[in-house]
Amino acid sequence: MIKSYLLKILLLLEQSYIFMGGLAVSFFAPVAGIILTAILLGIVDFIIKVSAVYKKEGLGSITSSKMRDTIQKLILYAVLIILMHIIDIVFLQELKINLFNHILNKETIESLDKIKLSAIVAFVIAIREIKSIDENWKYALGWSFLETIENMLTKLKNINKNARKRTVNQAPDEQP
Repeated sequence: MIKSYLLKILLLLEQSYIFMGGLAVSFFAPVAGIILTAILLGIVDFIIKVSAVYKKEGLGSITSSKMRDTIQKLILYAVLIILMHIIDIVFLQELKINLFNHILNKETIESLDKIKLSAIVAFVIAIREIKSIDENWKYALGWSFLETIENMLTKLKNINKNARKRTVNQAPDEQP
């Protein structure tokens, strides 16, 4: 008799763990892609850094502390994004609506509600990692892909500016 009660209690606990796990997964599902992107950028940064150090300084200069630092950085990124998601959901969602309800119109409030702290933090992380990847890339290969993109955009801007000048300077068609 006691065994059946213990079995029922264990089954109930197992179901509650599954239920709690499901709740946690559904709560953090919206930021899973953001976390994955931040982690992938960190891994790419690590791989490029290790290859740059190997190319410039040799195999002896690669140490395990670089991997430890990268793992700590990736964990920090994930925790920071999760923390911002919790703050978004638990604290700011209602606060944004109540705080701005009296001074802004409904469309502006809805737009503000779509801005998430976790997305802002992920954007800052992505910019930081892309800049770091570019620095390591330049160290390894001698050229920067961000500078290359910037130069291409400047050339396009100049081409567009020159095309507008030609259009403005053209004589108007003579009318009969």
